[in-house]
Amino acid sequence: MCLVPARCYRRGYIRQSIEECHSIWIAHREGRAKDGIDRTDPAILKMLAMAGKPRNESFQEAVAAIRLVPVSISYEFDPCAPLKARELAITERDGAYTKRPDEDVKSIATGIMGWKGRVHLHFGEPITDVPETPQELATIIDHQIILGQRVFDTGRLADALLSHASLPDDLLPDVKERFQSLISGTPEKYRDKLLEIYANPLRQFTLHQQSEL
Repeated sequence: MCLVPARCYRRGYIRQSIEECHSIWIAHREGRAKDGIDRTDPAILKMLAMAGKPRNESFQEAVAAIRLVPVSISYEFDPCAPLKARELAITERDGAYTKRPDEDVKSIATGIMGWKGRVHLHFGEPITDVPETPQELATIIDHQIILGQRVFDTGRLADALLSHASLPDDLLPDVKERFQSLISGTPEKYRDKLLEIYANPLRQFTLHQQSEL
C-alpha cells in the first residue's frame, strides 16, 4: 500500500489532490495489527475531515467530498507472523515487550522481501452515505475491509488446528505442507499465537458475514 508522506498531512493536501483527480492511498491506522485483527483509527478519519473546516463543512460533508473507498489486501502467508507471534506471547507473559534497536528495520525488510504466497487486492464500494461520527464511519470501513478479504487455506487450517477440529479435505497440498513447515519451525511456546494471527481474519470474516444475514 502506498502511504502519503507525513510531511503531506497538512490541511487541504488530500482534498486538493482528490479535486485534481489524483488518488491517495493511506493506511487506516498507524502501525500493523499484530494479532490479525485490524481496526480503523477514528483519528485518521478526523484528520481527513479537517480540510472541510475552512469551508464550514460538517464531518459528513468533508468526508463525502473525498470519496473514500475501503481497500483490502490479503496475503496467503505473512512473512512477519513468527515475529508477531513471539512479541504477542512475550507481551502476554511479561506484560510488556521491549524491541531491539534494529527490530523495526528487520521487520520491515522481512515484510517486503518475505514469501507471501497468493496476494488478493479488493476494492470496496465508495462510501457515499457518511455517518455523523468518525467512530461510526470506522465501523463501516472495517466491515467493508473485512468482507473484502480473501479467505486463504492458511486461515482455514489455523482455525481448525486451534479448534482441534478435523482439517478441511480440500486444502491445497502445497499450502498445507508449507504451513505445517512454518508451524514446526516456530518455537512451541509461540505456536498458538502464530495460529491466532492466521485464524483471526477468517473468524472476523465469518462474524461480519453472519451480521449481514
